[in-house]
Amino acid sequence: MGTNVKIETRVIMGTLQWVFMLIFLFIFTLAHELGHAAMSRIFFNDKAWVIVMGSGKPIIQTKRLIINAWFFIGGYIIWATETREKYKHVLRCAGGFIVNLIFAAISILFILHYVRIDYIPVWWEIADAVFLVNVYLAVLTIIPITYPALFGVTAGMPSDGLTIWRLLTYKGEKDASEDEEQDE
Repeated sequence: MGTNVKIETRVIMGTLQWVFMLIFLFIFTLAHELGHAAMSRIFFNDKAWVIVMGSGKPIIQTKRLIINAWFFIGGYIIWATETREKYKHVLRCAGGFIVNLIFAAISILFILHYVRIDYIPVWWEIADAVFLVNVYLAVLTIIPITYPALFGVTAGMPSDGLTIWRLLTYKGEKDASEDEEQDE
């Protein structure tokens, strides 16, 4: 009987972790996009940005946020202000990655400092899910790639890492982001 209880607890905790990860995937993708928006606000005083989450039909739509039916699939930000200043554009692109690293670091500190394995395991699962989702998002967005079709809403779009790479290695007179638009 004792072994069955341990197995059931592991199954429940594993299921809870996946549920938390799906919920956190949406929350921290939104936080990632808000990181871009914050950098845009800081460097460009840009007040005309819109965050689009997921794909499909819109289920919630405000002036600054569109949440589509498949909201946990990904997101992107549309900003009104463009720039030819590379460093500002690089910082704006890095804003989401920076936010994910901050949340991953906070969750690790929480795990290391406040949670013991034998003490309230649900909090351990939550902190672990926060860490994993943020590391996943940080790595996925900093790798310099064009997203493939399986990424849904962001398919065909350059990752933040690819945009940063193009900005840092481009030696022409016009902005590297203009070249991206011509490539598509």
